[in-house]
Amino acid sequence: MQYSYYQFSPISYNPAFTGAFYGNLRINGMFRDQLRTIAPYYNDVDPRESLSGTEYRTTSLSLDGNIPFGFKDGDWVSAGINLVKDKSGASGYRHDFNGFSVAYHMTLGKKQNTVLTFGGKYGSYTKGIGKPSEGQYYSLFLLSNPGASDNDIDNIPVDPQGVSTNDFMLGVLLSAPLGDNSDLRVGIASDHLFAPRLRSKTPTDTTITNPPNQVITKLERRINVVAQYYVDLNDNITFNPSIVYQKMGAASNILIQSLFSYHMPNNDDLALNFGLGFRMADNAVLPFYMGADFNDWRIGMSYGINMSGLSASGREGGFELGIARVFSWNKKAKVKPIFVCPRL
Repeated sequence: MQYSYYQFSPISYNPAFTGAFYGNLRINGMFRDQLRTIAPYYNDVDPRESLSGTEYRTTSLSLDGNIPFGFKDGDWVSAGINLVKDKSGASGYRHDFNGFSVAYHMTLGKKQNTVLTFGGKYGSYTKGIGKPSEGQYYSLFLLSNPGASDNDIDNIPVDPQGVSTNDFMLGVLLSAPLGDNSDLRVGIASDHLFAPRLRSKTPTDTTITNPPNQVITKLERRINVVAQYYVDLNDNITFNPSIVYQKMGAASNILIQSLFSYHMPNNDDLALNFGLGFRMADNAVLPFYMGADFNDWRIGMSYGINMSGLSASGREGGFELGIARVFSWNKKAKVKPIFVCPRL
């Protein structure tokens, strides 16, 4: 699972992003739709196997908040939840995550404007194959046994809940000012920390040679590195380049972003965001970005153009829509009256 506009799902990349914002509570939502041009397909023999163009979708939702508590003044604690649903292909291959995250933000320096954050995330990872029209999952028997004689997905043992495991993700994030008008954020995280093995949730069926609750495979450790830089070019324009590097097993990619924010003159509550990116892996993708910040809301859209590979889709790729909202409130001070003896 990956995004071009990853800023709308930060906890998915590093749990240290939990609470790394100005405010009390934040909601992030992201929707990704990919490869619609090659997905539409109708099967006259079995309409259930027809493709509607909605087979490649990813949706994520996160909620995180800040708690004014720390071991020293200026520090604070954050907590959040993260939900991700991913669907790929005609077989209904699913990869889902449900979990929670916590982070501790430690201020450094005399001005306390440098923050070192340690974050952790724990949750359940589920994988499976299922026909969306039937609402079923199937075991990963076919994928884990490429030499099996039964290659018909309709005869793969049914596993209604897929295979799953629980695991941790740990991360660290450093946020520091560079001069009077620029800031730097650098973070690294490790997902699937203990490379857990996926198991079925259903009881063993002894009539199946390879029962669905057998250990199927393991989730290889995933490394995410994020670097973000913010600099005010003038009173109205902020430049925000960033780099994201991901590696999981033998697979890796790198995303480079060049984003700008134009703050509307005489209106501090509105900024227009736009930019260009480049993702390098087995194929190259060129994402375009646009969006806006207004009051406590942020919306963003990106569209990735395939530059090489996967030529069946023409030059079209993934469309993403993100939305975020930050809630802020201030507690009213409780003033304790002091009574002074008039004789003193």
